[in-house]
Amino acid sequence: LPVDPEAFGGGEVVAIGAGHSFSAVLTDEGEVWAFGSNHKGQLGVPTQFGVWGGAVWQPQHVPDVWMLGQQQGARVQVESMAVGGKHIIMKSSDGKVWGVGSNQYGQLASVSFVGDATRSGPYRLGADLAAHGVDDTPFRDGVAVIAIAAGGEHTLVQTGDRRLWLFGSNSHGQLLRDLSEAEEVEFNAEPRGVVPCDLFDDASVCRNYTITDFAAGNDFTIIISGSSACPEGSRGPPPFGRPGQDGDCELCPAGTFAAEPGKSECIACAAGSFAGPGDGASACVLCPLHSYAEGEGNAACTACDA
Repeated sequence: LPVDPEAFGGGEVVAIGAGHSFSAVLTDEGEVWAFGSNHKGQLGVPTQFGVWGGAVWQPQHVPDVWMLGQQQGARVQVESMAVGGKHIIMKSSDGKVWGVGSNQYGQLASVSFVGDATRSGPYRLGADLAAHGVDDTPFRDGVAVIAIAAGGEHTLVQTGDRRLWLFGSNSHGQLLRDLSEAEEVEFNAEPRGVVPCDLFDDASVCRNYTITDFAAGNDFTIIISGSSACPEGSRGPPPFGRPGQDGDCELCPAGTFAAEPGKSECIACAAGSFAGPGDGASACVLCPLHSYAEGEGNAACTACDA
């Protein structure tokens, strides 16, 4: 059935998601609207919260007041969302990650409220981990969260250091944890970070790869790895200019260039040409008329004497 955009505050819908008996949309105004079952608080509002089979047919605005910046009353927009079985994960414009709904298996990364406890208002993921002695998390200061996903009863978060963090239920091994370890099957609120070397058997190859994409299903996880080369105009670790999980691409310095992707060294510009500082050069430029460049590796040309 078509839905009037006014039901979502008049904003344009940019993302949609469906969980167990509920749905959610994200608008271009950075707002999340949810409707359907609110038994576990997955709509982020108190209406029908905790009512088995209770239905909320009118879209509910997940309240912004819970998502405050450093100054009280500052409005924070949602940049992306992921809808799980009975929870919603939201990445806000201030770099924080929020969740509503069930934390039965630790899918909201909270140790304090466990088991069948739920949240009817947005909760900042990982807010209580430090108090329980968990310091290495994707939610600590200075770490950038770049992507999120939500499964039936688990959550995935990727950070700028190329690690993928998994937490929640491990009932079918979806957290890459050994099912023989019983304490790690049911409740895993402490995120576990993985890199390609945790996935590959060949340690001599794995360091050339990074996690490029991922997805969460009801009780499974899909991880895609790749060995993308550094783009033209930049250089990366030898021998093939691929950053892998530990390295980074570096822009070619002034006076040098890299004409193709996958270079581990930038080449100095020849005499009579230059490459200025900036975004990294993929080619050198000939000196304009009445100017010259002696030797190699020139960042600029010199005007000829009158």
